[in-house]
Amino acid sequence: MSLILDLLFPKYCVGCKRLGSYLCPNCEKKLELIKVQNCPVCGHKSITGDTHKFCRKKYSLDGSTSIFNYKFPIKEAVHQIKYRLIRDEIKTFTDLMLQNLPNNFQKFDLIIPIPLHPKKLKERGFNQSEEIAKIISQNKNIPLLIKPLIRIKPTKPQFNLKSEERKINIKDAFSCNNPGEITNKRILLIDDVATTYSTLNEAAYILKKSGASFVWSLTLAHGK
Repeated sequence: MSLILDLLFPKYCVGCKRLGSYLCPNCEKKLELIKVQNCPVCGHKSITGDTHKFCRKKYSLDGSTSIFNYKFPIKEAVHQIKYRLIRDEIKTFTDLMLQNLPNNFQKFDLIIPIPLHPKKLKERGFNQSEEIAKIISQNKNIPLLIKPLIRIKPTKPQFNLKSEERKINIKDAFSCNNPGEITNKRILLIDDVATTYSTLNEAAYILKKSGASFVWSLTLAHGK
């Protein structure tokens, strides 16, 4: 079956378009690992990704981890997943993400992905953040919950907005569907790319306001 699928839908490297896999060995060498994380509130350097003490608020993210810089070939992969709807690529890049998680990564009770608005989900057919979260959940044996965090407001694409515009765009976009499921839970919030952290901070605000005790974000990449 795998051979038949490869013949019908051949895999091409997202970087150089070489036939055989979604990321060839040469392009894999060009992946840029993030060595120093950022505070998700102010955006300045934080070695471990913890939110700075002076940035911390009652409902803010407790910290954030991104694995790769949002550059070639990660940027090409994310673009193909989102806009060319090549869903199969998600497994390749999530596996690389897992291989490069910090050894002392936090422990969590639940994994929750950033949701898409129902209209966007219907158009795309899948939520890339949810697909990433499923693989991480299985690999790390952490329960995955999808329903508690829902997107109630359609928003413009964040990539072409300035920092303040992103905050306004995403404000009040989320709601918590069942607070009882997340009360006093340590949550790992999953998204594909972090830029200004506006989306992740807004989601964390809702989750913590609804009873979560700790929210940390994990993304495949960080950058503009």
